[in-house]
Amino acid sequence: MRPSLWLLFSFACVTPAFAQNTAPPAPTCRVAADGDYGHTAVRPIQIGGSPMYGGARTQRYLRFLTGPAGQVLTFSRTGSLLAPDGDTVLDSYTVSYAGLERPLTLYVDVYHYTELLAPRGLACGAPHRSSVPYSW
Repeated sequence: MRPSLWLLFSFACVTPAFAQNTAPPAPTCRVAADGDYGHTAVRPIQIGGSPMYGGARTQRYLRFLTGPAGQVLTFSRTGSLLAPDGDTVLDSYTVSYAGLERPLTLYVDVYHYTELLAPRGLACGAPHRSSVPYSW
């Protein structure tokens, strides 16, 4: 067999083995036990990612959340505020879904990261795939 055909043959035989189950399992999503998680500036959702990537990470996170019965969320950033520690800037988001009496306010910290949970009153639409952000 010519070398170029041998290479093509061996690549065709080996590639399917590598293609199977190569994606790591998606992390599962848990609802926070702490009722303040995300709902207060004292316990913001620590998304991480810094100002450069934090906005995109926040958008991805909020899109994966749902209402308790699977309702699609609508959300908008309403501003920034200083956290109670006096050192961290938080972003606030107004969140709503069909059937909710009044919108929720969620607080997000893009400067720190902890495991992402669903705030009480919300659920996970799917396992989220946000990775641990790079830290300096």
